[in-house]
Amino acid sequence: MTPSDLLHFRRRYKLSKAATATALGCSSRAYYNYEAGISKIPGSIDLASSAVALGLKPYSELKELLKDKK
Repeated sequence: MTPSDLLHFRRRYKLSKAATATALGCSSRAYYNYEAGISKIPGSIDLASSAVALGLKPYSELKELLKDKK
């Protein structure tokens, strides 16, 4: 994921930088650094972006559903 991809993601979902940071599970400062190209975007942010885009719930909310599928 590139900084431009991250910016496109944020604009597509009409989120502020702070709201995007919260949705992706990082601090606002870290998000700013990723979007500005100051810091390398970790794979976890790339995966979190996909999860948000697909409307996936956090694993902690799915544990009960997955427990029944063993």
